[in-house]
Amino acid sequence: MFVATTYPEIITNYTGLRVRELGLIILIIYMIISGLFCYFIDWKITRKLSVWAQSNLLFVFSIIYYLRLNNDSFNFLGYTFTSILIILPIAFLIFLVNERLFKRSFLKEAYLIGEMILLSLTTFSLVSLLDLSSFAVVENSLLQTIIDLPSQIWLGFTAFSVGLVSSLNLGTNKGRYVILYWLGFGFFSLQLMTVLGFLNFNYWYKSLLFLIFWDFIFGAVRAIVHSESTVNYRPKLLISSVYHITLFVVVFYFGSLIV
Repeated sequence: MFVATTYPEIITNYTGLRVRELGLIILIIYMIISGLFCYFIDWKITRKLSVWAQSNLLFVFSIIYYLRLNNDSFNFLGYTFTSILIILPIAFLIFLVNERLFKRSFLKEAYLIGEMILLSLTTFSLVSLLDLSSFAVVENSLLQTIIDLPSQIWLGFTAFSVGLVSSLNLGTNKGRYVILYWLGFGFFSLQLMTVLGFLNFNYWYKSLLFLIFWDFIFGAVRAIVHSESTVNYRPKLLISSVYHITLFVVVFYFGSLIV
């Protein structure tokens, strides 16, 4: 998929397919292969669906974020790099997350944070692209298709993707609780993303602010799910609240300086 979106003219010459068509075909193949892996492993149906959904969401957001870069270049310490280099860390994240999912079903918090950064960064960067006056002219037809959709759709899709991934990694196997946490995380994520969207901040700062909010809520809810004693829960919640509020204020302050 990365090769198809980076060198569309080569793929078109060899296959005769347009980039949009080839991208859809690759996505369907990925969904089918991941589904077959889940189907033939001796798991409960809930775990099959959980792993399949998380694997595909990660793939979709990885591709969208790479498309968002639109073959841009950036300077770092006097050196110029192209966006194609982002393939390496994204591919490594995809490998680590899938490797963990197919072994343990639940993700480590470090992997979850990586996913949340990718999901929020993808969405806020897309919304920022929609706000640019020159957004109508891009190099990739797939990206053009994506940005033609209203920003509310991407905010909603990301918010409830965040909710789904969060609820599936809280440690509860009860279906009704997973659905309730999914809707709860999705609702609050949508509200926060909508509010952050009005800020005149760089999309990196918006993503960091969202990550701080998510980390606080996820940690508090996970402690409740695991039935942590009240004696331990309240002091930890207080310390966590002070830490996250301080971090939020610091990021907000620097975000207001760099616009």
